[in-house]
Amino acid sequence: MLTDVGPVEIDVPRDRDASFEPKIVAKRQKRLGGVDEMVISLAARGLTTGEISAHLAEVYGAEVSRQTISTITDKVVEGMVEWQDRPLDPVYPVIFIDAIHVKIRDGQVANRPIYVALAVTCEGRRDILGLWAGDGVEGAKYWLHVLTELKNRGVADVLMVVCGGLTGLPDAITAVSEQTMTQTCVVHLLRDSFRCAGRQHWDAIAKRSVQNESACRLCLACGAFDDVGMREEVLTDQLWERLEPLLPVHPRRFRYPGRKRADDRAALEGILYVIRTGIGWNRLPTALFGASGATCWRRLTEWHEAGVWQQLHERLLAELRAAGLLDLSAALVDSTHLRALKGGTTLAPARSTAASLARNTT
Repeated sequence: MLTDVGPVEIDVPRDRDASFEPKIVAKRQKRLGGVDEMVISLAARGLTTGEISAHLAEVYGAEVSRQTISTITDKVVEGMVEWQDRPLDPVYPVIFIDAIHVKIRDGQVANRPIYVALAVTCEGRRDILGLWAGDGVEGAKYWLHVLTELKNRGVADVLMVVCGGLTGLPDAITAVSEQTMTQTCVVHLLRDSFRCAGRQHWDAIAKRSVQNESACRLCLACGAFDDVGMREEVLTDQLWERLEPLLPVHPRRFRYPGRKRADDRAALEGILYVIRTGIGWNRLPTALFGASGATCWRRLTEWHEAGVWQQLHERLLAELRAAGLLDLSAALVDSTHLRALKGGTTLAPARSTAASLARNTT
């Protein structure tokens, strides 16, 4: 008999009349329940059938074939399929849907989305309606398949569905249930808001969003959080009129023009926004400025090599001198530091100026 502590020999009494019914070990049973739980636990940790067989042989001295291990794990699959296809309640007040990316071994280890539907019943209990393993990235088409399956399992009406800001997901919910309200998750709203501001403003955004959810919705709708560092007018028309003539012109090729170049003013707004907020270039919201962080970084480098900033500096000084507004006795000099774009060249380490021991000359 195979047990969770290793092989155990048992002596079954002879029964000529076939009237003996064992209670602990059934007839023709070769392993106890603890072995099945052990095999399932090892399989859940990602071990293959061969690795589980070698582990049982090394630790417990039990010879378990791969076929037996596969038979044990298939029982779990059968129970999971039965749970996945169980009938559901006709009405749910709220259903939360989201995808969790986990590593799954299917020939090779890869990140796959696990679609989760969590409902609140009319009695106030939480119930997981199902788990679905998808391919690639989270998509609204697969959510349409999941919601249709829930409807076929008996869900007739849902008051509210709470979800993230995935593109096309509200349309998928409406296609399955027209009367269901779609509510964007507050956690996703906060996460999207954090992408548009520096780390020093996250606490203020979170506090204001929790107090008033509509403020967070307004932030994402118009892209403005004036008092906590969200986007506002960072480039005035007067500054742009002085800077535009200094920018180098890049005419498009007539043949094979390629992708259209991003607007210079949008790139300049992105540069100024990074300087003011201190966020990384990779976190610059492209939807708000029309230019990605990498594009703004390349444009900044290009204009620096073309001498645009030096020319703008000289032009502004000339205007201030002509208007009599420049007083060098009260002038202040300052500079700013920008984070380098990831993947760029690394400068050589600067020589330390700290005091060190004198060189030994003996």
